[in-house]
Amino acid sequence: MKLSIIVPVYNCKDKIVRLLSSVLSSDAEFELICVNDGSTDNTVSIIESFHDRRLVVYSKENQGTFKTWQYGLSKASGDYVTIFDQDDYVDSDCIDVIFRLIEENSADVFFSPYYFEKEDGTKKPGRLPFKEGLYKDKELETIRPVLLSGRVPYAKFSKVIRKEVLQDQVMNTYSGTVTDFEDWLTMIQVFGRISSIYISNRAYYHYILYSNTNSVSKSTRSYRKNFNSLLTMVNFLQESTYVRLNSEKIDMIYFYACRILLNKCIKIKEFSLARQILHDERFERGLKKANIPKYEKLLLSMKKANIYYCCYLLKKMLGN
Repeated sequence: MKLSIIVPVYNCKDKIVRLLSSVLSSDAEFELICVNDGSTDNTVSIIESFHDRRLVVYSKENQGTFKTWQYGLSKASGDYVTIFDQDDYVDSDCIDVIFRLIEENSADVFFSPYYFEKEDGTKKPGRLPFKEGLYKDKELETIRPVLLSGRVPYAKFSKVIRKEVLQDQVMNTYSGTVTDFEDWLTMIQVFGRISSIYISNRAYYHYILYSNTNSVSKSTRSYRKNFNSLLTMVNFLQESTYVRLNSEKIDMIYFYACRILLNKCIKIKEFSLARQILHDERFERGLKKANIPKYEKLLLSMKKANIYYCCYLLKKMLGN
């Protein structure tokens, strides 16, 4: 068994069919592990209706995504593991591409961009700041600082990871529960320890951007819990001896994570948290060294959430 695909599921009866259909359309031999995180709807019965021998369902008490995919990992038998979101989908040749990359390269991680897709079907592919190819030894060390900088996508669904590498990470990671930024916590630790990585410039995973608040993983409600998870992640990385990161790297990881959270806060006018981020000392340190456009750096240095919001509205109105 070369590949295990893990899908944490929770109350996703209206969305899980598209993902499973897209994955199971492949004729390849793999295992698709759905881990039910205490759903209260008929998600499990919908999954079981597929009657595919490659598909298996486990159920556990509700503990959140972080614990759920780790449970799935404990059940995986593949040499490689990838972890998909319940409400997305993949191209029809996605699994075949993964198998080809595994067979042609012996990398610890396969890393690719993904589509940002709106509910109306319009989409655009993300980009990675690397040339396509296999990186190891000196080549890997030239890009590792970028992998650990906070400037690359850390979503697990865009990575295929050697199982023993991910198991090692789980054994050395935070043992509690986090609401958000667990992808960052996971992949920063993985990137800090791997000996090879294959970068692909082709996107085949479709990350759906939902406009409402019904999606568990993409809610636009208050981001205070997300910020607390960010602090948990950063504090753990700072204290961890598994992947040693100096204070400057921690500051930059914190800055780029806060930058994402700040933009989300601005969109829903959560100005209290936005102001807290803008006036945070570590955020200010990261801003001074951040690789971002000059206009954005100037805007952030003003520390005015209302001005930032006005610029967001202007950008939205101009469609740029």
